[in-house]
Amino acid sequence: MKSHAVLLAAAAALATLAGCSGKEESTDAAPAADSSAAAPEAAAAERASPEESAANQEAMVQTLSDKLKPGLWKLRFTVTSIDAPDAPEPLRAPLQSLKGTTQEYAHCLPADQAGRPDPEFFGNDTNSDCSYDKFSQSGDFTTISMTCGGEGGRRMRTDMQGELKPESFELAMANQVLNSPNGKIKLAGKLTGTRTGSCEG
Repeated sequence: MKSHAVLLAAAAALATLAGCSGKEESTDAAPAADSSAAAPEAAAAERASPEESAANQEAMVQTLSDKLKPGLWKLRFTVTSIDAPDAPEPLRAPLQSLKGTTQEYAHCLPADQAGRPDPEFFGNDTNSDCSYDKFSQSGDFTTISMTCGGEGGRRMRTDMQGELKPESFELAMANQVLNSPNGKIKLAGKLTGTRTGSCEG
């Protein structure tokens, strides 16, 4: 399949409810997860300067080159918690209804990106303005922070922690809309990826 820029898996749901458009490709109902589910944002580093961001992206070229194999990948994001204490009353029920839902995506990771997948690799295909802010790795354990843009000038911060392997990964993910007119909106969940074969075409 054709590689193209995408927004993070939770962005469509959050952006839609924060006042900009988006789409969900699938929402398989699942039992609601405990809102106390662990999220990585407490351990996330502060936003990097442009110089630090460039250095972190170069570090990622080296550390991911032997972690993710090129090919067709299936990604699955499950929402585990929603935190929107300042949201207007009409938005609270729709936001909470996202808890326990799952979205699935398929992406081709080309050979020339195996050592440096686009930040958008970790999301769905609703937007394209994403950049890495922080990256660190110890063995298979990886911490990634990035910022993505959305329609209407919305910005979303995403922090991920977890394990990357050549043909699979599992990451705890925390998303926050940075400039929502509806107050603080945070969404946490689990993102998994599995290499399913070669890219089509």
